Amino acid sequence: PLSKKSNSSYLVNYRYSTLGLLSGAGVDLGDEAITFQDLAFKLYFPMKKGGHLSFFGFGGNSKNDFQAKESKDWKFEKD
Repeated sequence: PLSKKSNSSYLVNYRYSTLGLLSGAGVDLGDEAITFQDLAFKLYFPMKKGGHLSFFGFGGNSKNDFQAKESKDWKFEKD
């Protein structure tokens, strides 16, 4: 809650990729580098004369870097 007196509240969620943390720590994940992060929030405010007011938002970014192999070395569809 933001305030016990008004019963207003908030909720926040943030995520960061585990693979991004591992590759940043030097773990070899092959020929692919995947990272993402996102944030979501909601604010809730009850009104004095009834009803409520809510705000929400979300956003994020992601990246997937893949080093392609020469076509003569392709073994899988992913290559």
